[in-house]
Amino acid sequence: MMETLREWLLGLTAAALAVSLLTAMLPKGETIRRIAGLAGGLILLLAVVQPLLRVRWEELTWRYETYQREMDRRRIRRPMPTVCPGT
Repeated sequence: MMETLREWLLGLTAAALAVSLLTAMLPKGETIRRIAGLAGGLILLLAVVQPLLRVRWEELTWRYETYQREMDRRRIRRPMPTVCPGT
């Protein structure tokens, strides 16, 4: 888990550094800077969202369903205590 987080942060930092260096090397035209800013923003957005693109959603759904069945099984085995309104 920590290794994955470390890799993601390193990738994000590298992308931000590359975008900022490329933006700094651009000529002083307003149009080209706007286009480069848009492209750089999209690159950074992809770097941020990349871990979500690698998630195996079927496995995550399966784990949730397994967890839900286990919680239902425990709830059935141990019923909730009843409270008497007159006490």
